[in-house]
Amino acid sequence: MAETTASTVQSADGSTSPKDTRGALRGGKAKGVTLGLDIAPYALRIAVMERSGGRTMLRTLREAPYPPQAGPGSAGFAEFLRMQISAVAGSTNPDIWVLVPTAEADLWRVRIPKVPKKRESETFCWAIKRDKSINEAEQLLDFEVQGEVLDKGIPKLQAIAYTVPRKALKRSVDMLRDAGFEPAGATIPPLALQTAIRSTDLARGSGTCASVFIGRGWSRIDVFDGDNLVMSRGIKAGLGSMVEELQAAYSMPAVAPQPAEDDVPVIDLDMEATDHAPTSLDGVDFELEVHPEEPAPAAPTPAPATELTDDEAKALILARLLGESIDDNAPGAELSTDEVMALIRPALDRLVRQIERTFNHYVNAEGGDAVRRILLSGQVAASAPIRNFLCEQLSLDCGLFDPLASSTLASAETAPPRSEARRMEFNLPAALAFSDTATTPNLLRNYAQRDRDWQAARQARIIYATFLAAIALLGGVFGWQSMQESAVQTKLDAVNRQIAAYAPPINEQLLLKMASQVQNKQRDLKALARKYEGLAVLREVGTLTPESVKIRQLDLTLGAEAAPKKDKRARRARNTEPPRLLVLEGTIPDAEESRDSILASYIVTLQSSPLFSDPVVHSRELVGRGANTGLHFILHVNVER
Repeated sequence: MAETTASTVQSADGSTSPKDTRGALRGGKAKGVTLGLDIAPYALRIAVMERSGGRTMLRTLREAPYPPQAGPGSAGFAEFLRMQISAVAGSTNPDIWVLVPTAEADLWRVRIPKVPKKRESETFCWAIKRDKSINEAEQLLDFEVQGEVLDKGIPKLQAIAYTVPRKALKRSVDMLRDAGFEPAGATIPPLALQTAIRSTDLARGSGTCASVFIGRGWSRIDVFDGDNLVMSRGIKAGLGSMVEELQAAYSMPAVAPQPAEDDVPVIDLDMEATDHAPTSLDGVDFELEVHPEEPAPAAPTPAPATELTDDEAKALILARLLGESIDDNAPGAELSTDEVMALIRPALDRLVRQIERTFNHYVNAEGGDAVRRILLSGQVAASAPIRNFLCEQLSLDCGLFDPLASSTLASAETAPPRSEARRMEFNLPAALAFSDTATTPNLLRNYAQRDRDWQAARQARIIYATFLAAIALLGGVFGWQSMQESAVQTKLDAVNRQIAAYAPPINEQLLLKMASQVQNKQRDLKALARKYEGLAVLREVGTLTPESVKIRQLDLTLGAEAAPKKDKRARRARNTEPPRLLVLEGTIPDAEESRDSILASYIVTLQSSPLFSDPVVHSRELVGRGANTGLHFILHVNVER
């Protein structure tokens, strides 16, 4: 199987030549191997990157032209693709990102008022479908939220929206699946370049910059605001236009007819064809070309001496502009680099005008900042004369869109190609190799799938938070119970220490002895209480009797001693004994209107005493005459035991 590689690119047999990222800003993949796959028209290109310790390292670059009967869409392509991926993957299981090269993709900016996170998707979808008619059965709709912007002083959310034909996506994914591999992601060229911008230092500190890809039949202009893609436009101008200009100029007769001095130019409105080119954000472009009126009939023009074929013209351009080899006897080999540049100048002028129109549209119609720097890509972009010409005509700083030459790539055994032209051919697979789901919009997981994943993750977070709260609550209860248990155990230990320190040890005999001692002590206390009960009654009466009440006589009857509980006969005899009674006889010599109230108050005071109960007025009468009149009373009061 035939296969060619660059001098520093891994070849088909696996041999290799001698020998401060920005992805972290978006929380890119921290570790792993990613394989970028570009199924180009004439060859398969693969780039493999490995992330480890916050650094990205180039592991492999591989280019394999398609063998006969094994191109994309053929029966043998699946086996060819499987062999090539297996050769570079080895024993690893890399995340494979595949490019979806479609000319029908459409990208545009969308802005909405600030809404809660859970409402962003539906609000962006409503705004997108309000402005554009999208058939989601045929087109895949997705968008990437880029953050908050100020729109006329009003904070809004901005997103880049894009549609891709589902057939194109399915075709690219099915080719990979037919080879036995499941893709981790798929994206389109502008979004792949955005990943390279975010993952390297290509546009660091440049503000608004633009990537200009000069292809074979068409070119693409992508405008980046910082590390966000904000505009993408395809134009029908590229290496093919240069080839056509070179063919026309080289085959031109030696003597060309000159227009008459009084010929009036005629303006011809030529609408540039947009077939097979990405849809422009600013619609179809019109180009005004000025042609002189046809001159009066002249003598027949001589036939061209030599005509260049497409391949000969292309080879001549690449030889003079990129330094590739060419046969000295080949048609046009006598032309110098300056002469070739002069002959393809009209094609370059048209390219410059399209770039200027795109930048003006972005500034005037889109309200963006002026582009400060241009990053060129494509095979002919490696030509210093073309870069110098574009820089001079656009008055801008021009450089190469060259992620493989970025200082953010860690040193590796596989070195990028030395040739700038060769590195340009690996821009897209290298950009894909930088990809991950956090940095690169993934066509396999559009907004609907991301919303489902977000809802599932949100529910998982709620369940997890509830679980943690329950664990914290149970932990608090367990801690409180442990503290309570510790406090009770401390008291129990203290009691046990007291018991252990007590001598002699407690037993039944000791308890019976102590109970007997307590009973004897209680009996002694009761004997003392009976002995001094009369004195206690007299003291209580003296304390409770006010000065307005004069006690004349006090009789106290306490009765016999209480019988033990077991002596039933004594208790029956005790029930027949007279009650314990206190008889108080006294007078109240106060004014007539207060005598009864004083007596009532005295009775209530006696009732409140713990020694007395149920005081009863036995008699009540007035005694004496005149000023010596007083209230004489006799009270019977029960004495409590």
